[in-house]
Amino acid sequence: MPSQFTSLLSWTANNNMQINTSKTKEMFLGRLIAANFPHLSTSTGLIERVTTFKLLGINFEANLSWSLHINIIFAKASKRLYFLKQLKRARLPTDQLLHFYVAVIRPVVEYCTPVWHYAINCAQAEQLKSIQKQGWVSACNLFLPDIRFKPV
Repeated sequence: MPSQFTSLLSWTANNNMQINTSKTKEMFLGRLIAANFPHLSTSTGLIERVTTFKLLGINFEANLSWSLHINIIFAKASKRLYFLKQLKRARLPTDQLLHFYVAVIRPVVEYCTPVWHYAINCAQAEQLKSIQKQGWVSACNLFLPDIRFKPV
């Protein structure tokens, strides 16, 4: 590992660049968490070692679990669902409520699903489904059948 980092440091120096240590993070994935590796450092400082990291809106965990990401999505979508219910109380037409759901709530739940959805468990899938169902019911005044996810 240090040899690749050393070559990266020499490449940045040869190209008149410098690693920003305040923005650079180091994270070990899987079983490497327990290993005792030395911290990476540059001439400008030490690189922070983290166990969770947000990259392009996706929350990665060192143990390769998606629970933090799912919980954040659930909280974000729940806040937006509150506004949908407020709009419904204000008696907006159903087509505008549906537009709000499709434009504001659904993208939060479905953002980058190909990256993480294959690895979530049934409880997490049910959690996400419940938010989508609540949004759909609030927007369209419909009641959807209860569909359960089966473990793979």
